[in-house]
Amino acid sequence: MNEQSPPYLLSDLPMSGRNEIDPQALAILAKFNQPSLKLVLSAIAEWTQGVHVISVNAIAAREPEDTWEEAVLEIRIDAKTSEALSLWNKLSQSIDKAKANIAVHDRKMLDSKLGIQVIW
Repeated sequence: MNEQSPPYLLSDLPMSGRNEIDPQALAILAKFNQPSLKLVLSAIAEWTQGVHVISVNAIAAREPEDTWEEAVLEIRIDAKTSEALSLWNKLSQSIDKAKANIAVHDRKMLDSKLGIQVIW
């Protein structure tokens, strides 16, 4: 993979020794328009500043019979429910703002093939 491939892009996210990156998830991320993916990942990275992030995992979700697949970023944070819900709303707004600057085709692909989970 070249310098602009997903592992390089994921380096902007807070990664510690407890993170896992599934190679199948990276394969899915590699199918995205990389500048568009970088805009979304940068929005996520910016959101994590000031948030107590425990781990970030990239996993692949697949349904072989339907040929459906999705890369899921699981962001585990240390927060109480009310704070976590507020943080999730802020993340959602940041991602929507980033996607507003992305071509419609790329945005649709991101919407259908990239999942974001915040776990607290």
